[in-house]
Amino acid sequence: MSVINNQDQSCLYIRLLIPVFLAIVGSSIFTDAEARSRIYSKDYMVTCRDNGSCETISFKSVTGPVGTSYHHIEFYRPPNTKTNDWQLSLALIVDPVMPGTSVTLTTDKRSWELWESTHYTNDHGTLHILPPEGTKILKALRSGNLLKVSYQAEHGQQMSYRHSVRGLKKALSWINRQKKVKDRNYRVVPPKPDTN
Repeated sequence: MSVINNQDQSCLYIRLLIPVFLAIVGSSIFTDAEARSRIYSKDYMVTCRDNGSCETISFKSVTGPVGTSYHHIEFYRPPNTKTNDWQLSLALIVDPVMPGTSVTLTTDKRSWELWESTHYTNDHGTLHILPPEGTKILKALRSGNLLKVSYQAEHGQQMSYRHSVRGLKKALSWINRQKKVKDRNYRVVPPKPDTN
């Protein structure tokens, strides 16, 4: 018969309680309180919120001179949007674009050379793609398999990486069903602040 002393018993209780504590605290930390519904469509996470906005995001791990960072591509539907309008953005925050240089986006069939102010706005490293190029890019991505992003970063290195578009078409269609918007006539609009 083994004897457990008070110190061993205390350690045993602590080891048993830690997973319970982490489950309770972790769920409160990582639960998105505003998220009304969320699904995953292959490489895209899709969220619709209580304020009426929806988005689908795909993350990409990119290694550069400042280390590994997570760039993402986002398709955002603002609240109270009754048409098939989207805001398209690329987050390049850790390795921002060098001012005065272009960003090249390449899909399966076509490339676009985008310049700041003409084709996108730069909000602290997040590029908001403007129409009409944004609409053409969105249409190409819905029917394609990849998006290649190439640009010169602020630190001087040439950056090039690929974003998957697997699951994007299904993700956008799911949002349209949630918002009761016909799944056609996609277009990209400039970003504007939420009114809600």
